[in-house]
Amino acid sequence: MGKIGVWLIGARGSVATTAIAGAAALRAGLAARTGCVTELPDFAGAALPGLGDLVFGGHDVVDTPLVKRAEQLAAAGVLPAALPGPVTAELEAAEARLRPAPSGGGRAAA
Repeated sequence: MGKIGVWLIGARGSVATTAIAGAAALRAGLAARTGCVTELPDFAGAALPGLGDLVFGGHDVVDTPLVKRAEQLAAAGVLPAALPGPVTAELEAAEARLRPAPSGGGRAAA
């Protein structure tokens, strides 16, 4: 199986940053896979992509870098305090794939 893109709207928000940092932590063996439904025996033959196959990107209206956002979330107790450092490279790789959110230009709903 090839790489699978995960495109997040609001990619620098709390939920998206937590998802990206969490996937990076799991890939690096820094977090247990406890609670990962796809790890259950029922899904063993489902041919689902592995965490290493996921490539994160997305859009956002804010420009706070993912690393800085992860540090803020760690300071607030949302992410483990020591997590941002070890996953910085993955956060920076995802950051390189983020784009400004499209603005206006669309038609109003009728």
